[in-house]
Amino acid sequence: MLNCKNFTFEGQSSADFDIFLGHIGDPGTVTDALYDAEIVEERIPSQISPIFFGLDVNKPVTRQMVLCSNDYLSREKIDEIFQWLTCSTAGYGKLTIDDDDDLSDYEFHVIFQNLQLINSGWPIAIACTVVFDSQWAYVKTTPRSFQVRDGKILSSTGLQTDTVLVDNESSYLGYIYPKLTLQIEPGVTDFAIINQTDDQRKLTFHFPEIFTPDDGSGKLIITVDNRTKLMTSNASDVNPYRCLADNNGYYHFFRLCRGKNRLSFTGSGVLTIAYNALKGVGL
Repeated sequence: MLNCKNFTFEGQSSADFDIFLGHIGDPGTVTDALYDAEIVEERIPSQISPIFFGLDVNKPVTRQMVLCSNDYLSREKIDEIFQWLTCSTAGYGKLTIDDDDDLSDYEFHVIFQNLQLINSGWPIAIACTVVFDSQWAYVKTTPRSFQVRDGKILSSTGLQTDTVLVDNESSYLGYIYPKLTLQIEPGVTDFAIINQTDDQRKLTFHFPEIFTPDDGSGKLIITVDNRTKLMTSNASDVNPYRCLADNNGYYHFFRLCRGKNRLSFTGSGVLTIAYNALKGVGL
């Protein structure tokens, strides 16, 4: 994967710095990581079979990268490249491959570490370690929006359905946790998302009857990052965490099983689901 020429990191291309991805000398044969799982188990003396707990696939992957220049690197250019590669304030930044059509639909989440100058009388390249957040690539997907009225899903043609299918086409066998955006009109006090495929797992909201959006939109907008469990609201007088609960005082964040997920709803609102499927394409 790292044998491409140009790549984009956090929205800026390597071509903007007149550098390209390469190796100094012959890198030899490189074997790409495709899948690595650590067996989590416990072995007991006098027992033949171990107690199996599962597989741990939640590991970062590191690769070496050399950024080459067709000309010598001035100190000013070195500083520009340094600022670019260390610009992500969120930790892992988004990296995409520019000149490989086979990888054009994927993005990788990486951190650049251990930056070092390579000299041949003057600086000609920068070597670094690239840490991938996992062994998976993220597929760019288009968010899906659903208009729900009294539990019915409305189509653009006016048809009403009780359920909808959302496909999680990941290679990863576990759950993925999408980001949600929910728009609620005044007077709506309840909304729930039920994933029938996930043993009827339900994410339930109870809203106040009166709220004052800070943006003057007249609608209450709740955003939920189900992976990080972070929620925001466009109304200062509405704490989104206090809106979470079912009738028993419990709540569950939303997730998608691998494959097709059949969803149903209660209440009224506009829900947008955004997620990236995980693919094992090699690093």
